[in-house]
Amino acid sequence: MASNMLVMQSGGSTQVLNRTLKGLVVAAEEYGFYGKIYGSVHGLDGILSGKLVELSNMSETRWNRIARTPGALLKSSRRKLHDGDVDQLFKILEKYGIRNLFIVGGNDSAETGHRINEEARNSGYLLSVIHVPKTIDNDLVLTDHSPGYGSAARFVALAVMGVGRDAETMGKESPITILEVMGRDSGWLAASSALAKNDPKDAPHLICVPEMPIDEQTFLGEIESSYVKYGFVVAV
Repeated sequence: MASNMLVMQSGGSTQVLNRTLKGLVVAAEEYGFYGKIYGSVHGLDGILSGKLVELSNMSETRWNRIARTPGALLKSSRRKLHDGDVDQLFKILEKYGIRNLFIVGGNDSAETGHRINEEARNSGYLLSVIHVPKTIDNDLVLTDHSPGYGSAARFVALAVMGVGRDAETMGKESPITILEVMGRDSGWLAASSALAKNDPKDAPHLICVPEMPIDEQTFLGEIESSYVKYGFVVAV
């Protein structure tokens, strides 16, 4: 008898999070590797509270609609696994006959998956834990392009292009704009702000990324230089 499968969505929701969910479930059904396919409502919190829903046998029409919907169908969570959660976690997994856990998320989610895998090994519970990349930061080690990055990069590039046109037309009234984008330790998203730039005068004029620290005086100097050259500045 095939073992059951559980999927949880974790961390910040991206434009393509539900598309990944569809891919997992539809492929699992197509190849018939698993018995029942469950989803956890609100990530790890949902597992610990036993809030699991069955995802098997939904129509293709419904899955296509879900795949085009932003956000998280199963709802998300940033809950991390604590020492006091371990017994309850495996109690729920055992109750539903789950031996395969898919975690769709970013860095913190991967860390949670690793912790669950280690706890399963230590307790002798037979469990396969698979982390499915998802993060707009695009900073998962050994992952070339993370789902979620592409749509976020496009948004940033278009936003910066629009802000640049605004700053250019406002002139002396509002010539300098500074935008802050996400990326705790990685500059992929900030760097994407240049994707719609066609001319040196176009925004952005200055991109600061965490991989290359910049001090205040250098930053101000670059701002002044661009302002003198173009009459407006957009820094990301």
